[in-house]
Amino acid sequence: MDLLYFGGCTQAETAEQLGIPLATVKTRARAALQVLARVAGAGSRPGQPLSSAFSRVNASKS
Repeated sequence: MDLLYFGGCTQAETAEQLGIPLATVKTRARAALQVLARVAGAGSRPGQPLSSAFSRVNASKS
């Protein structure tokens, strides 16, 4: 995710830099976005810091 969203790399560039198949980059990016969407929606309220939603999700995994 770092290379894709913060580094500005394309999925193909990310795959090349990491030495992994493009399909793997696509799968991992999709999975990461699904986790972020779940975390962002996990009991979040307007004005509530996202970190508190992360805390609740991590606590539920224990």
